[in-house]
Amino acid sequence: MELALFDLDDTLLCGDSDKAWNNFIATEGLVKTAHFLEQNEQFHRDYHAGSLDIFEYYAFSLNTIKQIPIADRQTLQQKFVNTIIKP
Repeated sequence: MELALFDLDDTLLCGDSDKAWNNFIATEGLVKTAHFLEQNEQFHRDYHAGSLDIFEYYAFSLNTIKQIPIADRQTLQQKFVNTIIKP
């Protein structure tokens, strides 16, 4: 069995999907503070600088969705794909 992995960000996708996801959940009202978007932007800068603490980033990112029921997460994911990724 062969396996092919692709990093879609800034190649097949225009932009970074992690950053876009966090911006999306902010526009959906799932986070309430501008501080969240500032942190998201800083993580994005750290990534491009090669200094991202991946564990810190995932704690930040996953904290926002872990309290949302799975069915609601799936609905959000589909909306994200349809409105942000597919276009």
